[in-house]
Amino acid sequence: MFPYLLFVAVLLFFYYRKNPIMMLLTLVAFAVLRYDVGWDYMNYYEFSSDEGSLALARERYSVVWYWLFETAHSLKMPHLGIAIPAVLTSVSVYLSVRMFCDKDEAAMSDSLLVYALWPFFYLGSFSTIRQSLAVALGLLIFALLYKRRWIWALVVCLFNLLIHPSSLLILAYLPLALIPRRIPILVALVLFGGVVMALQNWLEIIVLMDVDSFNEYAETYMDQEDQWGRMLSFLLGAIALYLFAIAWWDKGQSVWINKLLIVVAIAMAVDTYIYLSDLPSVITRTISYFSIFLVVVFYPSLRKMPNQKMCRIALTCALVCLFFFYLERTNTNVIGQGLAVSSYIPYETIFSH
Repeated sequence: MFPYLLFVAVLLFFYYRKNPIMMLLTLVAFAVLRYDVGWDYMNYYEFSSDEGSLALARERYSVVWYWLFETAHSLKMPHLGIAIPAVLTSVSVYLSVRMFCDKDEAAMSDSLLVYALWPFFYLGSFSTIRQSLAVALGLLIFALLYKRRWIWALVVCLFNLLIHPSSLLILAYLPLALIPRRIPILVALVLFGGVVMALQNWLEIIVLMDVDSFNEYAETYMDQEDQWGRMLSFLLGAIALYLFAIAWWDKGQSVWINKLLIVVAIAMAVDTYIYLSDLPSVITRTISYFSIFLVVVFYPSLRKMPNQKMCRIALTCALVCLFFFYLERTNTNVIGQGLAVSSYIPYETIFSH
């Protein structure tokens, strides 16, 4: 656990100094230097080191990933298959918050801290490597749309389809970017109801889409249940209600902050529904394309609180506790229902191998 304590201590040091670039370097270093940490680590390592596994990667993954694994294999540096996605993921998040926060270093530091400590974002990128990169690029796409950089947004969107096919969900960003008005709470509740109804037919939708990568989940993950996600359902539900309340109460928000508050609130409410309804927990990974906006709105949501300074301290402490709670739970449970190969603890570095 000590490496994680050190990681959080360094991160908080740069956070309180309002130094987002050093926070980025901390995120990159901790992710890149790890060895055999994260559920899919050894799978990617084998794709980049073993000739037979590399052939399987050609059949399973897009040309972008096969090129990455082949390059790492030819250079005899298999760790590149993990390091390069880790760098791209953190850098994509950094560029996104830089645009969202208009280069305000204090606001950027807030966003990066939420990304680092909310367990399903940064720590999640250690395990769901491809999809975490796709989610980070999704955040970047919306930031580009927010800045009206349409061509760049299209280019990144096309590239993201090669990263993970589930990034098709990013098409839902277009109404958010193009509609110049706030999202009324009633509309948000209708959207939530529509998503819940769609989830009831999730498996059939995936099969009908006939995309190999999706069908693989239909055959392997969809019958699995999360063993401790229900413990988080009450927290997620509380956050959803809080964000809905802030969106309704704080009339002075910018239009785009209002939109993202609503989007994250719906995402958290959907996650709560997934866990409480015993739906396959893998679905929450697709909801991450929308819950990722939490990094932009969590600290700004405190701006109307009576004692904002104490609220910020409380939120920071809560995020730190949640980070270590997640680590402890994943260390004491069978990760990924037996499908995973590497846990988060112990943390080892490439220098020890």
